[in-house]
Amino acid sequence: MLAYLYKFPQAIPKVSDDFLVSDEAVAFYLGLLEIKKDGASFTRDKLVIGIHRIDNEFKIGNIDSVLSTEVNEEDFTFLYRQLRENYAKKNVEQEIKDISVELSKKSEVDWDRITSIGSALSKNVSIIEGKQDYVLTLDQITKEYEMELAEREGGGKFYDTGCEVLNTVLTEGFSDGKITTIIGYSGTGKSTFAQYLVNLQINKRIPSVYISKEMPKMSNMDRFMGQRTDRIIKEFYPDEETESIPQYVKDSVHKETLRLKRNKYFRYVDHPSLTIGEVEKIVMDAKREMGVENLIVTIDLASMLKDFNLRRDSRANEYEDAMNSLHRVARDTGCHFVCVFQLKRPDGKVSIKEPEDLDKFRPTKEMIKNSGAIEERSRTIIGIHYPMNWARLHLDPDNPYLDMIDTCMEVQILKQNMGRTGQVIKYDFQPEKSKLMPVYSGEEQ
Repeated sequence: MLAYLYKFPQAIPKVSDDFLVSDEAVAFYLGLLEIKKDGASFTRDKLVIGIHRIDNEFKIGNIDSVLSTEVNEEDFTFLYRQLRENYAKKNVEQEIKDISVELSKKSEVDWDRITSIGSALSKNVSIIEGKQDYVLTLDQITKEYEMELAEREGGGKFYDTGCEVLNTVLTEGFSDGKITTIIGYSGTGKSTFAQYLVNLQINKRIPSVYISKEMPKMSNMDRFMGQRTDRIIKEFYPDEETESIPQYVKDSVHKETLRLKRNKYFRYVDHPSLTIGEVEKIVMDAKREMGVENLIVTIDLASMLKDFNLRRDSRANEYEDAMNSLHRVARDTGCHFVCVFQLKRPDGKVSIKEPEDLDKFRPTKEMIKNSGAIEERSRTIIGIHYPMNWARLHLDPDNPYLDMIDTCMEVQILKQNMGRTGQVIKYDFQPEKSKLMPVYSGEEQ
């Protein structure tokens, strides 16, 4: 594990030195931590100096022995579990002996002591499973916070959304164990925006899972390939005259296929009926297969999961229970969930007479169906507004106002627990290619 932390120092804050069973191991770890806090590059000489500040008798040969150990980036989960197991095993052996001694006493058994030992035993079993004690001392929580700041400073604590512009307006990005909700009316591009982010995550090899509950997989592939090849989706269908797809179109798709097949950090889930429990299993299996600690999990539409439609109680209670379950899965798996929800249909009495009237269709948190539970459990809420969609629905084709309508999709931050809200990102939206391109980022207009 020490060799791993030297080679991949971004993992240092993830490891607690409490699990290191020797003074030498702790000194080595603290030497690594000091370099990490200083933001310096990792070299053998700096490590030797750092370790000798803590233990001036530390043998250089032992340092070289650690640094010569072969490790791979995907080894972290296995190594950290071994580390915890070794620590817990040592403690458990002693605790079992202590219980045995107490029970074999001829005098009255001290059941309070047995209970105390049993509590410690249970804690050590939790350590093996990677579950952290949720009751922390100030020493523990402040130490963890300092490590958090060090990792943020090194750029290792921002969770990339895939989109560089969206990254600039979200303080944490898509951080582990939390939920982001994307909302929009039908036809305004909410699924396109979600797929746009997924495509960028694929490009950056950000581990991700896309769960499609609404559209068939081949329709989704049309959209993905439209974005990736910059071709009109209609080109993926046979020409009416030739009844064939042009070879250059098939060649561009094949080129993307060759690129994508080498990427192991993505899973597509095509299932019409899933429970949140089944989603949790899919996520855990994907993490294990990819050899990663966390993922971005996009669910479109999340309201189509079975847990939102049990019809055993009031609709609001169903949504609350389902969102609580999703939140638990996000926390337990350490993954970020991006949930797409559809808004209530707009009031049919809303009239459009001039471009400014299109703002009446701009989404708000209050428009979400059963919004209380969704808003409460979502750390970030993103609203999708596409004015041209409403203009085409409500204005005559020859209306002069049509030429004045902004053709961009507007993505607005409606909620962000760790940052400002109201910011708008505008994307050039080409529906025929299912393609987006950021063109503006600023305040609500």
